[in-house]
Amino acid sequence: MSNPAKSLMGQVNYNGEKMSIVDVLNCLNALNDEVMLTTTEAAIFLRVSVTTMERWRKQDGVGPEYIQPGAAGAMGTNQSCYYLKSALITWQKRNTVTGSLAAAVRKGQTFSTIFDLAETLPYYLNPNGDVESMVENNTLGTVVERVGQSWEVVWMPATEACSRRWSSLAAHKELSAQVQKVLSDIQFGITNSVEATDIAESLKG
Repeated sequence: MSNPAKSLMGQVNYNGEKMSIVDVLNCLNALNDEVMLTTTEAAIFLRVSVTTMERWRKQDGVGPEYIQPGAAGAMGTNQSCYYLKSALITWQKRNTVTGSLAAAVRKGQTFSTIFDLAETLPYYLNPNGDVESMVENNTLGTVVERVGQSWEVVWMPATEACSRRWSSLAAHKELSAQVQKVLSDIQFGITNSVEATDIAESLKG
């Protein structure tokens, strides 16, 4: 169960049983707010991938607070980590958005490297085949409501999503601007590196 968000419409193995993702969410929601969840459980609760949770732990201030048992100063994403359910709820409330445009901007802000752009994420396509939004930016109620309807979920990197037609021009422009900034920064770094190499070669002569 390495990518629970991807199984949102289907089933996952949870505590040795095959359950629908919605049933797992109901189980997690019924737990006391001070219970500690594993990274996989936290990923299901937030409806993102485990990879995303691990990446957030490397980016200070991006993801929810977590607990890392062990000796003081223990570092690394391979350490066992746990999340208080209350911390996940607090993080959810802090990252609540009011529309698809705000959601696109918030998601775009997490794109900082070429690896972020290459990460495959789920997007909703409306009946016309236009990109409507990222699945994870919708409420659980919306996701459940859309099961069995004419909404298609397509997994793709942000670069491919930006290359498609969207139902919202504003949201499309905002996400595209974030992606283009990352690509521009990469191009700038490459150009500077080539110039530095050129200067170093000329000094040798």
